Amino acid sequence: MKANPIWILGGLILIFALGACGPKRQRIGDPPPELTPEMREQLQQRLNSYDLNQDGIVSCEDVAIRRTELFTIVDEDKSGGLDQREYMELRWHDKLYVLLELSNDDRDHNGQISLEEFQERSDPYFRRLDKDRDCIITVEEYQVELLTTQQQSFRPGNTGQRREKRRR
Repeated sequence: MKANPIWILGGLILIFALGACGPKRQRIGDPPPELTPEMREQLQQRLNSYDLNQDGIVSCEDVAIRRTELFTIVDEDKSGGLDQREYMELRWHDKLYVLLELSNDDRDHNGQISLEEFQERSDPYFRRLDKDRDCIITVEEYQVELLTTQQQSFRPGNTGQRREKRRR
């Protein structure tokens, strides 16, 4: 039995029409969708886990507190400075420090990183979240980052190729 071209064409039109009526996909650069009160509360709770000084906002001060904690943990000899070995130890405590090089952050070239030098180091993740550069991360900024990250991870061809390269 031969397929009727009219039926095929009608089926294709129906498929495309149903697809057009579905939910609109969020594209990079689009404004974030409106948050429901529940979604806003969930994002705020996640942000609150980064609010180390418990002042109700996530700011550069919270980054400084986290850095002081990390510095204290890896400064095993309590010298007030991190040598090469101690500095490399940071990567095991926070994945943001995986690509550290002492020579890049040792401003006074004495072979050690002081707490002040460590505090001066830019935090790329905080910078990426703080869209308006006011040193405060809002729920809206956090939402934009989560959506952007989610969209990039689901881009066609993004997942299978990476896995395949790692296996070789």
